[in-house]
Amino acid sequence: MTTNSSFFFIATLFITITISSFPKASPSSTPHSKTTLNRGSSLSVEHEQDILTSPSGSFSCGFYQLGDNAFSFSIWFTHSANKTIAWTANRDHPINGRGSRITFRNDGTMVLTDVDGAVVWATNTSSTDASKAELLNSGNLVITNSIGRVLWQSFDSPTDTILPSQPITKQSKLVSSIANRALSSGYYSLYFDSDNVLRLLYDGPEISSIYWPNQDLNVWQNGRTIYNSTRRAVLDDNGRFSSSDRLQFNASDAGPGIKRRLTVDYDGNLRLYSLNESNGSWKITWEALSQLCNVHGACGRNGVCVYDPAPKCSCPPFYKISDERDWNRGCKLGFDRFNYSVDKDRFVEVSGLTCNATEGDTSTAGSLYMTNGRKAIWVYFYGFVLAVGAIEFLFIASGWWFLFRKRDVPNEVEEGYQMITSQFRRFTYGELKKATRNFKEELGRGGSGAVYKGILNDKRVVAVKRLIDVTQGEDEFWAEVSTIGKINHMNLVRMYGFCSEDKHRLLVYEHLEKGSLDKLLFNWLVKDKIASEDESWVGELVDMRIMKGELNMKQAEMVVVIALLCVEEDSNRRPTMDAVVEHLVADDEEPHFHPAM
Repeated sequence: MTTNSSFFFIATLFITITISSFPKASPSSTPHSKTTLNRGSSLSVEHEQDILTSPSGSFSCGFYQLGDNAFSFSIWFTHSANKTIAWTANRDHPINGRGSRITFRNDGTMVLTDVDGAVVWATNTSSTDASKAELLNSGNLVITNSIGRVLWQSFDSPTDTILPSQPITKQSKLVSSIANRALSSGYYSLYFDSDNVLRLLYDGPEISSIYWPNQDLNVWQNGRTIYNSTRRAVLDDNGRFSSSDRLQFNASDAGPGIKRRLTVDYDGNLRLYSLNESNGSWKITWEALSQLCNVHGACGRNGVCVYDPAPKCSCPPFYKISDERDWNRGCKLGFDRFNYSVDKDRFVEVSGLTCNATEGDTSTAGSLYMTNGRKAIWVYFYGFVLAVGAIEFLFIASGWWFLFRKRDVPNEVEEGYQMITSQFRRFTYGELKKATRNFKEELGRGGSGAVYKGILNDKRVVAVKRLIDVTQGEDEFWAEVSTIGKINHMNLVRMYGFCSEDKHRLLVYEHLEKGSLDKLLFNWLVKDKIASEDESWVGELVDMRIMKGELNMKQAEMVVVIALLCVEEDSNRRPTMDAVVEHLVADDEEPHFHPAM
């Protein structure tokens, strides 16, 4: 009995050790997943798990279902919630769900065939020494030869997205999808123009226009250059984007270890996304246009983009949407303009006159003449028109002279708003006075003016900053508008517009319902410690590593002093930016500003 028990124990232990010694499957791998595709092998659309995976498991490549019986050969983020697509081979030519496959032929070509054997897509690697296809950890699908030289790669033919280390060049461009969760090509594209500048273009069914960078500003005002013909832009692994035309921006969560993608979305905006791999969601960390209504063609021909309070499309009076499923087709007349009876026409009949307008001719040219031969009447007619024109000219000239004579603000100051009207809405003083209920609710006050709470006609809650002294705060007004116009960051307050009317100078900002960040930085306990001068709170607020001699206390003190001077309640005591820069770059570690500052 003891012998049998011992034998049973030894057998059980042997089986346990044997099973535990078997290699475990990677969490990201599947029973049919592969890391490479060799010559003569294929993937079938009928096998759901017949896919390629990257070594890290971050990316997958296979057949993506578009509809009941439509598929594409695509690369997607494995850990995204909805299998976010990074690249597609046949975005405009879906294949059948039965019999279709991707094959790495013996001649070195990778071919996508439909159910009837027709070639839908293929690589240009025929008659080469290509040996295998492989999906890299970067999300790049490559075909290499036996020594590892890349013969073809998906990075050279992007769709609507680029990944870190994937360049945009003069030969490539990003084209948006036609709709959300769709893959077919849309109307928006990101490309290098012939002047070497990276641009966003709307190329719709009826109109075509460039809308980014701002077309109302010249190249250097947009921070770009035309003098580098390299035409290359790339996003690095830390979330930093740089382009040969000097366009640069960073993800708000810049740093290594995060999966990112830069996508021209179906709505025409260029956005940088970061993946939260724990739940598969995406976060926007940068976008080209903070106000979506600035995207050209967003609502199609005759369509109007409004904020309610979020951006949405609508049609003007007497118009209706052309296609409920596609706003890019815009709006059309809500009635038949060619089906009106004479009784409904609103023209006044004048005897003895003939009007040649658009009957049989759609040009705007026309003529009006007397039919009874009394041509002398034209002499009186032209004389009357000239007299009225001369009088109107005198009135207009007098009005302009009166307006500019009464103004105390220099002309060159008022002309400053021309540079930024295309970026922000210009409100009238009456609109903002009504929105703030005659500046009733004050949110705060500074050296240059006060901030009031207001509600615009579209129900947006805003903060309206009103300058008290125009002549004293004029420079600050235009500097603030210009600076905010150049800043586009997800974590900064958004500017909606401004008012520059006579002596009134106002700025309209997004209202922060929960207050600004400074209200949340310190809890009551920290504030109490600060008030009681208990030095133990320093460790909670200051990185103690800087106390190891790595910080120049004189320089730190100088920076703090300059910062305090820059927020002086009396704006006359604040140093100019020239003076600040001069002291920051000087060897003197103690700031000495002019007493007037």
